[in-house]
Amino acid sequence: AVGRRGVSMRIQIGGVLFGLLAAGAIFYFDWSQHYRSLLADEAKWEIKGAPCSSVSKDVFDKTPNPLAVDEYAVKLKLYYDDLYFQRSSGDSYCNAVLRDRSIFLQTNASCQFTHPAKLHVQTPSGDYYFLTGTSPATVTYIDDKPVCVLGGWYRRGSHPDGAITQGGSSS
Repeated sequence: AVGRRGVSMRIQIGGVLFGLLAAGAIFYFDWSQHYRSLLADEAKWEIKGAPCSSVSKDVFDKTPNPLAVDEYAVKLKLYYDDLYFQRSSGDSYCNAVLRDRSIFLQTNASCQFTHPAKLHVQTPSGDYYFLTGTSPATVTYIDDKPVCVLGGWYRRGSHPDGAITQGGSSS
């Protein structure tokens, strides 16, 4: 005959195992919901455009802005994650985008600009300067370097809830 102590121990072990199983199921459900959400956005953010013109700071500073009204009205700033963006014009929208379908939910910062003309990106690894003309542009921060391509779907008001956006006024 099994004593009370043996039955009590089995119930405790069963309770612990059930708790671990329930916690694992909750974790998996939460992870899979988040992964599917990021996966759905991944394709939307993969812009296949021509690369932006990458230039030196000197060329960037000497390039006139075709949209400039006055010098101070065209220094629109945006901070996202560890990145600082300064553009000459237009609106912007940034989001964390799933990186290479990572099951560990690793993301890259990605920002779209409606018509930045001149775009300065400051990162922990250095400063980068791009000329885009009046085209929309998308910048994705990959392996400590911004990658800029011409094109993007963002237009003011076209973003999902919870996104960081910035309108066309100076900040």
